[in-house]
Amino acid sequence: MPTRYDVSAVPPQGGYIAKQCPVRAQNNTLLPGELVPASPEAERRMELGRAFEVTIFDQLLGAHPDAVLIDDRAAADREAATAAAMAAGAELILGGRLPTDHVGRRV
Repeated sequence: MPTRYDVSAVPPQGGYIAKQCPVRAQNNTLLPGELVPASPEAERRMELGRAFEVTIFDQLLGAHPDAVLIDDRAAADREAATAAAMAAGAELILGGRLPTDHVGRRV
């Protein structure tokens, strides 16, 4: 039987962790160390990704005028705005945030 670790102290993880190597994600969570700043190349890729997201959101908003855009608010405010948009029956929500899953330790 595999060893089970107590993960109750691990903060909920965002969606980015699913894009990482599983071993790295586990080691970062169970054996946290000093964070290494992102390289200039990685910073550039992240900035290009954010710019791409803005472009796509603009295109989607142009094609779907009834879409709801949840902007850069605090996490709790984004969760509340997303829940309100879902309750109102919004068919397309951009930039939303679902409630934190404390049991699954993910955001």
